[in-house]
Amino acid sequence: MFKRKSGVFCFLRDTGSDGTLSLPDVILLQSWLNVIYIQNYILIVRSFLDKIILEQAFELLINFMMGGAGMVYYFDEEVLIRTMIETDPKVICKEEIAQGWQAKEEKYLKRLADNAAGKSIALVAEYKGNVAGYINVYINALWGSFANMGYCEIVDFGVLEKYRCCGIGSKLMDAAEKVASEYSDTVYLGVGLHSGYGSAQRMYYKRGYIPDGKGVWYKDKIAEPHGTYCNDDDLNLYFSKKLRQPL
Repeated sequence: MFKRKSGVFCFLRDTGSDGTLSLPDVILLQSWLNVIYIQNYILIVRSFLDKIILEQAFELLINFMMGGAGMVYYFDEEVLIRTMIETDPKVICKEEIAQGWQAKEEKYLKRLADNAAGKSIALVAEYKGNVAGYINVYINALWGSFANMGYCEIVDFGVLEKYRCCGIGSKLMDAAEKVASEYSDTVYLGVGLHSGYGSAQRMYYKRGYIPDGKGVWYKDKIAEPHGTYCNDDDLNLYFSKKLRQPL
């Protein structure tokens, strides 16, 4: 829901409460795009308030420093891309099981923990207020074809089936590449070879990713020529993309 009041344009979404949040309750902490989690609300503001109520500002600033605030990387009328929060792993796992996948909540809890530890940036996409997809950017990745080269790796990228063909995957990739460009000039990823990865393979090619030239990998090792391997999720081909010129 979009509101404009007192010259301030904001996006206000109620995420579970029947209450509303009025503009005087909004405090913007000097940034172009700021996200503040207030109880059941996520608030995104794209302007400055003329007056700041100092008491509320300090309260929200403390909340922010204590981890009560998240980060938003993209939003429009339908799609919101933000950092992963504690409730996401259970929601994602439940939705993937419902669509017939063998999902485990522990995998997403690890993404959440790695994000909290500063190893990665874990992103979640919402579509009209519902969790719809996810992607993770690992900083200075330690595995795969470009391990220990100071590059970021995009890991564990998915969009729930019922939200596909809505542009969510492309927006998640845009956000992930933008995050990666802040840490390295090149980003890489591994993609599976079976038919379940067909749409992802086409997307990466269209986005300018190129193969590493080392052949197929299996369980983080280069597959031996003429070897026999299972065509499962561990059979990957690595691709990379130049995001910017080196600093």
